[in-house]
Amino acid sequence: MVGTKRVAVCAFLLLLSAALVIISCGPGPPAPSPPPRPPKPPPAVEPTALVYLMLPLAEAKLGEEFEVRVCVKLEGCGISAGEILFTFDGGTMEVVSIEPGDLLGANPLVGLKEIDNQAGTIKYALARTGPTSVPTPPGVFAILKLKVLESARTGTYELKLSKVGLADETFKDITGLEVQGAKVKIG
Repeated sequence: MVGTKRVAVCAFLLLLSAALVIISCGPGPPAPSPPPRPPKPPPAVEPTALVYLMLPLAEAKLGEEFEVRVCVKLEGCGISAGEILFTFDGGTMEVVSIEPGDLLGANPLVGLKEIDNQAGTIKYALARTGPTSVPTPPGVFAILKLKVLESARTGTYELKLSKVGLADETFKDITGLEVQGAKVKIG
């Protein structure tokens, strides 16, 4: 009987060992997989934007008025607002007027209009009052009228857009602006 007990105990231990091996190593439910990652959004397309000065006449005489247009050509988004810092030689010319162009619609809101003829600066900010079309077609942000002083010296003078800021249809800053100034010949 002792031998049978031993065989039974050995058989039991053998079965128990096999069961433990199957449980610890055997197939079971797969480990939970991590949640799927959302797909990466496509890279944002940087709008291509050019802000430049256009002078219908590149030459002006002493005492004469001339026009400067601040033009914007943008691809990829709408334009809801803008701000410029225009600089010029205050000892040679003065600002007669500045008015909104057609870029921001018929009646844009003027947020800032500071003209300092002695320092040779204009700070000007506008915002669209209606819906913004996407993309906004090219247009004129502002129309400036300057007058050459009678005391001006002849020569070629730079007109600069020292700072330009544009906001898209969601009022986020538009980056990557290419800015071009112009020159006027006084003679």
